[in-house]
Amino acid sequence: MKRLLASSAIYGLGAMASRLVTLLLLPVFTAHLVPADYGVVAMLTVVGGFVAPIFTLGLGSSIGIVYFNTTNSAERGAILWSAGTLLLASGLLLTLCGWLLRHTLSSIVLADEGYGAHTAVAMATTALAILATPWQLKLQFEERSTAFVLVSFLGLVTTVAISLWLVVGNEKGAMGALIGSLVGQATTTLLLFAAAADEPSATGIVRWSRELLRQGLPFIPSFFFLFLM
Repeated sequence: MKRLLASSAIYGLGAMASRLVTLLLLPVFTAHLVPADYGVVAMLTVVGGFVAPIFTLGLGSSIGIVYFNTTNSAERGAILWSAGTLLLASGLLLTLCGWLLRHTLSSIVLADEGYGAHTAVAMATTALAILATPWQLKLQFEERSTAFVLVSFLGLVTTVAISLWLVVGNEKGAMGALIGSLVGQATTTLLLFAAAADEPSATGIVRWSRELLRQGLPFIPSFFFLFLM
């Protein structure tokens, strides 16, 4: 119980710090972003939240199920690498679709094809978040809450720094905010990988990939209905 409370407190403080930083910077961004910029960022964030569960393939839920069905450390490592491989392919597909369909998606979501580049950047950011899933979960499985919060905070600092530089210093508007999120997410994903990934393992990758998909794909419709709610 003491360990659970300590981990919960660390996660809570990390989340509180992130929200506090965002709140304190709101007046700064408000002075440099017009309402249309906020609308673009908000709508693309919603789209990212919608497509993420689809391209995550339900692995956000199935990784834990398959991981804890074995106590063998080698098998657990193979499970995580199998998940990472699946999500790398899925993330690349999302990024490619985001680029090829950027004008179409921009027209549908924002009623303006002129935000195609913004849309592509937002989809790439979502793809990077998807790629981080197995390594983020590993830190949580191993109860490494301090490492998890530290990585998240460093990602936030990167996002804020790049966003301030582009939005405030260079008046890049919505694109500056989106690029800041992209760089921040890239930083977070790389740090999570560095902190959690062990030696690569291809042992049983086909077997574990099938099991992860078998357990995960049925979750996708539930995520969709949860999004609608």
